[in-house]
Amino acid sequence: ALPISHIRAIIQLHKLRHLDISRDQLSSYYKFKLSRRVLTLFVHNLNYLTSLDISGHMMLENCAISKMDEDLGRPSTEPSKSSIAPLRGLKRPLEFLGLFETSLCRLRS
Repeated sequence: ALPISHIRAIIQLHKLRHLDISRDQLSSYYKFKLSRRVLTLFVHNLNYLTSLDISGHMMLENCAISKMDEDLGRPSTEPSKSSIAPLRGLKRPLEFLGLFETSLCRLRS
């Protein structure tokens, strides 16, 4: 797992704009399990974040808002209406959010 010291170092970079912690499922160096708590720490401490790539991570907890709650509202870029609970704490919408091969990404056909 990604050592807690690395997470602490990342959240001290208060003016960080781009965070890419994506991983390749086959050859990633860290076997980092992204948790709801870690995602919330990033959102609350990195106020200038404009892009976040968490592709390839399987979340330990379910961070998605229930399908029923999601269906109640129209699609929106407002963070407060995000279908990913920790992202509801963002001060402004992200310009880029990478979710490829995550448990948070549902492809509809």
